[in-house]
Amino acid sequence: MNDSSEPALVRRTCITVDLEGYSTFGALTQKAAQRGLAEALDTAAATTGLQRTTWQLQDAGDGEFAVLPLGEDESLAVGTFPTELDTQFRMLHEREGLLLRARLAINHGMVTPAAKGFAGWGPCDAARIVNAPAVREALRSIPEARIVVALSPEIYRDLVQQGHTALDPAQFKQVTVPRTGLAAWIMIPRVHPDLIPDEVDDDLDDAADQPVSQQATAENSSVMQSGRDTTGNVSGSNNFVVGSNSRVTGSNNTNSPVNNLYLGPRND
Repeated sequence: MNDSSEPALVRRTCITVDLEGYSTFGALTQKAAQRGLAEALDTAAATTGLQRTTWQLQDAGDGEFAVLPLGEDESLAVGTFPTELDTQFRMLHEREGLLLRARLAINHGMVTPAAKGFAGWGPCDAARIVNAPAVREALRSIPEARIVVALSPEIYRDLVQQGHTALDPAQFKQVTVPRTGLAAWIMIPRVHPDLIPDEVDDDLDDAADQPVSQQATAENSSVMQSGRDTTGNVSGSNNFVVGSNSRVTGSNNTNSPVNNLYLGPRND
């Protein structure tokens, strides 16, 4: 997992991916989700032109954390890889009926190898961003979304805002990451930014594991329930569905300055 030739402390680009609703899946669906996610990540990286075999990975059943090596093209990792992963998720659904949805965060910071993976504020801030209530709500509230992409202020400023990626800054909305002093910039491929929710309550995560009410009718249908999905219905054969019938509109704050860079201790 870790390359012993790496210096003890380095500054690297970090990518973390977390599937929505994984803990509510049955065992067979979890196995299918893990396989589908692994294949989608590999194919998205290869299609983008990234060398994923050189990434340092810390696996989890419902996602992964990756540290990119020096020399990997950040403009592709930030500007093309997430949208290609969105495409791979959609192709997987069309091909196998398996619907995966995920949150993806990208940060740049200090990383050091540790006994169970990695340590440092680079990984910690990536995890805080990917789990921010506003990021979770953006995915939960837009059923047609497959991925919500959340960038740290440094990544957004240095790559997106300065035109070094294929992404348009107008696609993004700025949100806060509670209890950290951090901001994040989020976008959803193929979804207009006005549909991305405005700021949400800090305690949104408290309801993450509340039961939901969904109905599935038809032979061989399976409903994958996200912790905060609202009531959804599906009919058809061999469907895997994450359902939500809510949508929130908001303004696109594309002219806001990149701010809230925080250099002091975090309050978890």
